[in-house]
Amino acid sequence: MTATLRHRGPDDQGHVLWDGARLDAAAGNFGLGHQRLSILDLSPAGRQPMSDESGELWVVFNGEIYNFEELAAELRHKGHRFRSRTDTEVILYAYREWGLDCVSHFNGMFAIALRDLRGGGKLHLIRDRLGVKPLYYYRKQGAFAFASELKALLAFPSLERELDRNALLQYLIFQYIPGPKSIFQDTWKLMPGHVLTLSENGQMEEHVYWDVSSALPTVDALGERKEEDILEALGELLTRSVRYRMISDVPVGAFLSGGIDSSLIVAIMQRLSREPVRTFAIGFKDPEIDQAPYARAVAKYLGTQHQELYVGADQVREMLLRVSEYYDEPFADTVTIPTMLLSELARSEVTVSLSGDGGDELFGGYTRYLTMARVQSVLRVPYALRAAGKMLTWIPCYLIRDRSFWLQPRNDLEDYYLHLMSTWSRDALLRLTGSSHVDLSETVFHRTFAEESTRGAVEQAALVDIKTYLVDCILTKLDRASMSVSLEAREPFLDYKLVEFAVGLPTCWKIRNGKQKYILKRLLRNYLPEALFDRPKQGFNMPLAQWLREDLRELTQTYLDTDCISSQGLFDPQTVQRLVHEHFTGTHDHAPRLYSLIMFQLWHHNYALSQIPAFT
Repeated sequence: MTATLRHRGPDDQGHVLWDGARLDAAAGNFGLGHQRLSILDLSPAGRQPMSDESGELWVVFNGEIYNFEELAAELRHKGHRFRSRTDTEVILYAYREWGLDCVSHFNGMFAIALRDLRGGGKLHLIRDRLGVKPLYYYRKQGAFAFASELKALLAFPSLERELDRNALLQYLIFQYIPGPKSIFQDTWKLMPGHVLTLSENGQMEEHVYWDVSSALPTVDALGERKEEDILEALGELLTRSVRYRMISDVPVGAFLSGGIDSSLIVAIMQRLSREPVRTFAIGFKDPEIDQAPYARAVAKYLGTQHQELYVGADQVREMLLRVSEYYDEPFADTVTIPTMLLSELARSEVTVSLSGDGGDELFGGYTRYLTMARVQSVLRVPYALRAAGKMLTWIPCYLIRDRSFWLQPRNDLEDYYLHLMSTWSRDALLRLTGSSHVDLSETVFHRTFAEESTRGAVEQAALVDIKTYLVDCILTKLDRASMSVSLEAREPFLDYKLVEFAVGLPTCWKIRNGKQKYILKRLLRNYLPEALFDRPKQGFNMPLAQWLREDLRELTQTYLDTDCISSQGLFDPQTVQRLVHEHFTGTHDHAPRLYSLIMFQLWHHNYALSQIPAFT
């Protein structure tokens, strides 16, 4: 199992086995394993699994406890003695001192497995507040296993590779599989901010120790504060977060797109650093989508040591075949490819790289938030008027992605946001899969909208994104891409204290006069001329539609071949072929839908599934 994760930790490895509560390296029914990427205390003293002096507590963990030095000082004052200069050992003695409440003391990104041999030998699995680090587990018929990636669980003998049909439907809707589900039955993702405890008798309990919704103020406490005060508080929180994430015994750099988020992170890094920060950017050979010149201009102004890599269709084709190897589940975010290439570029120079991920969700950066603000007023119009059809003449055309949506009897903010985020419409998905219905009632997406229904449209959408899209798409993309080349990515915007501050800010500090990220832009003006960053938002937008018709045409034909689709029994071959034909002839742009199918086929090709049940 640990061997499958060598890319996450190539520097060292370790294992321990127990027979019950007795440590026995020869045999046992319980084990811990670890692959180490050495970041702090590169000596053998940092090896995992690690125990305390008594041998009663054992831990393996992936990630960083950024405030470990302050915690170590506090624990020394309480009488604890340390043998290393690692955050791993801090976890052990923090747990001995405070029990499971120790997690409330941690500021960082982490997936922790901690075995307490006192009183029977409980196992605690802990995931960080925002879900930066992944943690999967499997449970069936008395067997239990856990790992940072699904591929390690596939090496566990008891696991049967049975497809979860509902997970597949959710993948097609969102382009990723939302937690707590995984693509396989009996296999789950531990949710962010959760602790799972497994007793020696097999009893399993799970509880929440942090939830972003609890950080929201019940009163508009920050609405009356002066802009200077908010800027000062935001600047202090972000600077503190960046300083924490620059702590390392190995080289540190940063991803730089030239956008607001990454530019602000790099600007703060450069102000804190004595030497030029090493920055890395991806460019595209198509000038219409190329962002590299923006990153280059920011890097020049700040004086960073900057490197670029330009991407073409050939590199994309090569990387496509590797995505499922590292992502383990179907994953169809197109930004995966440039992120993997960017990680390779950065790893050639550094072992740790900071990124600007999280800024969009926290500070109103997505264009869809503007859409949600406008659509809220539209949805107040009674259904009877919408059904009359007259209303469609004055709804802005950018809101009418599918005119039939507005004529449905039930639609609300949740319906529209799902409509906005989905790759497939509900009807198209049913035709494709032959399923009778799509049930999302148990998803975090649905629960968040239901629980936060009293809030405004932008607040609801942002909270849903933090709990779903950020965790299972953005952070999954970044973690697998960076760790595939043994690069540790760190996200300063996701310091939980900064997150609590940001979600507590009224929307007027994020979106003002139709412009997004108002307060971040104000802060960035302290570091950069406005001309270098004040432009419309632009992501890593590959020319996917064109590539699928031209450079990737053969790939599309191969993996969406009628015989291949028919033999699987998962998708309707006629529906798939219609999509391919319409896209190839240029009558429709089906690039997102075709890409999601291709990525599923690539994943399916790499995993030998025992049985794939047909949809009912």
